[in-house]
Amino acid sequence: MHLNSDFKTAGKLAIERISELYERERALVRMLIQGMPHKKIASRLCLSVRTIEQCKKHTLEKTGTRSSAQLAAVAILSGESEFLTAALDDSVET
Repeated sequence: MHLNSDFKTAGKLAIERISELYERERALVRMLIQGMPHKKIASRLCLSVRTIEQCKKHTLEKTGTRSSAQLAAVAILSGESEFLTAALDDSVET
């Protein structure tokens, strides 16, 4: 029972932290939600793949999530329209 409570608390905290992301981190999350690989994200943002990997690592740490999938789920659950739109946008080429 206590473990379940810890997961709920961690999830709520991660959702709250989504609103604290910088614009570059938010752009990264939107593209991860759309399933873009790091190389494509780097090209879109005019950054190196290594920079994208570091930004992703920092974003995961900042939100307390452990994977791209968990980060995407938390972002969508936050209810922020930019992430909901990214999740529903099927016109993106990966």
